[in-house]
Amino acid sequence: MNASGYEIDPNLSNWLYSEIYLNNTALSTLSSSLRQGVTAHEMGHAFGLAHYNSNPTGSIMCQTAYGRTVQTVQQEDNDAINAKY
Repeated sequence: MNASGYEIDPNLSNWLYSEIYLNNTALSTLSSSLRQGVTAHEMGHAFGLAHYNSNPTGSIMCQTAYGRTVQTVQQEDNDAINAKY
């Protein structure tokens, strides 16, 4: 799936909000489960999480191109958010 965006390092600057834009044309070709995975993954970015491609079955932040099989937030993701905040 094609994606574009930009990243802000929260350690170097302050930010007040995050916006997520989902491509409905691309999403409409996916199953409900995969749409859920894409949305959860992008929300992870909004919470400040980076890609984590080392564990395809343990993190929603793994990219699908690296074999992500989960479509929901995993404990590893919760731990990363708790460590940040």
